[in-house]
Amino acid sequence: MEDVIIKRHIRHRIQTAVLKAVDGMITLRNHQIEREASVREINSGNEEMDASNHDDDDDDELDVHRPRREVEKSPACVKGFLFPLKTFHLLQDRTLLPENHGRYRLKYELDENRLIVGMASPAHDAAANAWNGTITLWSSNFGLGVECLRQMGQGQWKYLPGADKSPDQSFVPVGISIPPAILIPGTLALAYPTMVFEISKTHESSQDLMDDAHHKHFSPQTSVRVWLGIKLYDGYGGRMRCMFRIRDPLNNGYLPNSGATTGYISLHQPTTIQFIIPKMELLWGVAPPLPATPFSIPGANALPPPPVPGVPTDDLILPLENVRLAALAAW
Repeated sequence: MEDVIIKRHIRHRIQTAVLKAVDGMITLRNHQIEREASVREINSGNEEMDASNHDDDDDDELDVHRPRREVEKSPACVKGFLFPLKTFHLLQDRTLLPENHGRYRLKYELDENRLIVGMASPAHDAAANAWNGTITLWSSNFGLGVECLRQMGQGQWKYLPGADKSPDQSFVPVGISIPPAILIPGTLALAYPTMVFEISKTHESSQDLMDDAHHKHFSPQTSVRVWLGIKLYDGYGGRMRCMFRIRDPLNNGYLPNSGATTGYISLHQPTTIQFIIPKMELLWGVAPPLPATPFSIPGANALPPPPVPGVPTDDLILPLENVRLAALAAW
């Protein structure tokens, strides 16, 4: 297969199509920045702007399941090719796809046999790793016990026939059982992660992230339980929105009204917002008793708000300040 790709000059055609898609996303992003700058200039007389009137994308109603967009119309879709899963894996294994474009690291997934390319900037990667230390400490009782979560990183896995997904970060319990967890096809004993992160700084809107969570991360093929999304915006000196959702145990997809979603958070102002991630979801598939964890007290701005404020919890508390600082440093 590799010889066929090279002899027929298909490799060059694929690489050219990939870079064309990337250039298109960069152009689209620059147009969005220019549009936002024009809006900001028009409203320069306002001391404080209403973010709802100056959205960077069409993501006002994040909990409404939109009809799944046609993949080919996505700006990240590499036009003119359909790839069997085996060919997609070959292209990656033989490094036949471009790995970088300027300062961006390129990442790939397969959606309905169409190649989707994403751009990972330094800020993207910094945000994806911002909680690693917090999660490691929590999972090991601050170093007093054995870690109960294993970092899986960007490991790629199938979520539908002809479709592969690679999260920006992921974690799986050390003691997870298969079943009820689902085995990742092609591995001997590796279960799907229970928690995944998805970061976007370029072509994807917040709603695109939510759609991916609903259809891909929480597909019936996987046993992902918790999804966290971070959308980074170039405008206004740098902003972000953060969200997380829990799997619907009956219907798959994400559970309506689960988790939390923030408003726009400036990268230049400290935030006290925290996410409270349920321990029972993180350690789903682990036989009781679940590993003990130290009690932590959520802050006043924890999301979702605890039923009784100030009460200790053994759930995982993720400060969004970690993400803000990491993204700002790499901006």
